[in-house]
Amino acid sequence: MQAFVDILFHILIFAFFATLIIGYSLRFFRDFCSREISVEATVADFYETHDTSLGTRTGARFITRYTAVFLTKDRTLRFSVSPWVYGSLFRQQKGILYYRGSRFIRFEQR
Repeated sequence: MQAFVDILFHILIFAFFATLIIGYSLRFFRDFCSREISVEATVADFYETHDTSLGTRTGARFITRYTAVFLTKDRTLRFSVSPWVYGSLFRQQKGILYYRGSRFIRFEQR
């Protein structure tokens, strides 16, 4: 019985790490190796979130993340953007959205 439990445990550990490796590989290829997609979009919303990160050497660090939400004909897309892009957007702004996988490339206003 103990041998069965050990074998099952090793199979589960292997499956877990295989799933992680496959998932990260797919995400990498989708974000960096796939073609760039362009679509007509409207800025639906944009917001910033504030977090605190605790490091062993640096102590507390304040982090701001900027997110932009775009509406296309088919769906809603949400991307992490730079502070400069965030500052240049306004709601209901129409244009062409360029992205690759889950990575924002650029937004050209019409």
